[in-house]
Amino acid sequence: MADEPKHAKYTGEYKHVFADAGFAVWLPTEWQRLELASGNQGALFVPDLDDLETSVLVEKTQLEFSVEEDDIPVLREGFKQGLAQMDIIEVVWEKETITRLFKGWDARFVYRDGETVRKRWVRTMFWGDTQLTFIAQGKDVETYDYYQPMFFNTFMTFEMM
Repeated sequence: MADEPKHAKYTGEYKHVFADAGFAVWLPTEWQRLELASGNQGALFVPDLDDLETSVLVEKTQLEFSVEEDDIPVLREGFKQGLAQMDIIEVVWEKETITRLFKGWDARFVYRDGETVRKRWVRTMFWGDTQLTFIAQGKDVETYDYYQPMFFNTFMTFEMM
């Protein structure tokens, strides 16, 4: 990427609406949308179909229960256990956001995936009986850093409907 700019440039944004799931996300217009095979509502978005390792995943899961204050320790531990399953080299930052209606956890980290070192940002949010998960990843650290402003924009501008 030596000849490319330090960060990706927008040519436009497109609002991807998941009407049945009640949310929408904004991504660059040239990114491709791949539907999830899991049956959950959401999609995988990639800038290049030849590189599925650089992506943004958005996925809504409808829970069988409503998340309450008493659930916070279990959810926190589950988030940490999920991270512990990965071969993390460096935690860039972790954040917890707890309000009366919203519970959320974020982590940005560098990890080893086989012989490849990648960078990823995971955000999982709970409110009521809904879980919304975002995962942004680069095929390597340099690619993540190149797309990081776009990842940030997507994570910060999603809409609940």
